[in-house]
Amino acid sequence: AGSGTDAFAMKTTATPSEDGSYYTLNGEKLWISNSKEAGVFLVFANANPSLGHRGITAFMVDASIEGVHVGNPEKKLGLR
Repeated sequence: AGSGTDAFAMKTTATPSEDGSYYTLNGEKLWISNSKEAGVFLVFANANPSLGHRGITAFMVDASIEGVHVGNPEKKLGLR
């Protein structure tokens, strides 16, 4: 987490595998409304930090893949 609405402060990284066939994403996101209902997530990560914001790319992540954790729903204002 950590960046909130400041995308340039993003800490989530994407590291390619040695053969380039997949990326390993490392980071977290807090407070995603209705995340228990989602089958996939669109995750933004920096695949090339040396490029700054130009290294940011998007990944479609299946919610059931190993390493993805969705916590229990929180009782927040406006969501029932």
